Amino acid sequence: MEQLNVAPAIEFRSKSVNMASLHIYSANQLKFRSSLKHQIQLSPNLFKNAPVVLDFSKLESDEVPANDFKEICLEYNIFPVAIQNCSDAVSSSFLNVGIPKISSTAKPSAPQIEEKIITGSVRSGQQLYFKCPITIIGDVKAGAEIISDHSIHIYGTLHGKAIAGIQSNHDAQIFMESCKAELVSIGKKYLIAHDHNQLTYDYRIRVKSYNGELKVMRL
Repeated sequence: MEQLNVAPAIEFRSKSVNMASLHIYSANQLKFRSSLKHQIQLSPNLFKNAPVVLDFSKLESDEVPANDFKEICLEYNIFPVAIQNCSDAVSSSFLNVGIPKISSTAKPSAPQIEEKIITGSVRSGQQLYFKCPITIIGDVKAGAEIISDHSIHIYGTLHGKAIAGIQSNHDAQIFMESCKAELVSIGKKYLIAHDHNQLTYDYRIRVKSYNGELKVMRL
């Protein structure tokens, strides 16, 4: 019988994919549920239907209720696709519920810059400055200023001012869930609300420096 050449229906390829990691600090499922619920309430759309890697590098216990953790994640529309930085016992328990262990891709030789995380909104009149990258889980109210030598992430609405890369760091960026800003600035380049109509956005954006100008991009 003549053999026909049929194109394959599938093909495996190696590809690097960026996704969020969820760091686990307690094996207690009630604490896990409470903490996850709190984070989701602060920014309900941030991780909705998102794949995540569960990271156990900060957890000393080998007894983790894998199926309970999986179900709690799914309850809040978060999809754990893998785990990392865990013991063989934890790896085995998660593999039994269909979640494999992957190797960490972190490069120990590359120094990491500490990040400042602020939970809750920044009130009007407050001015916060940190040399490190800043993450705000909440809104930045009108009249408030966030200043960093590096990038700024705002998981909420920017009403006030965000000033990134203040020490002429043109690689810094500003990310936000929505924008009604008074001013955004990177590396001493800036956009002011009354001069630029593009400072009002009802969706996720990032601001970056490109060819000496600030560009606003939809995410």
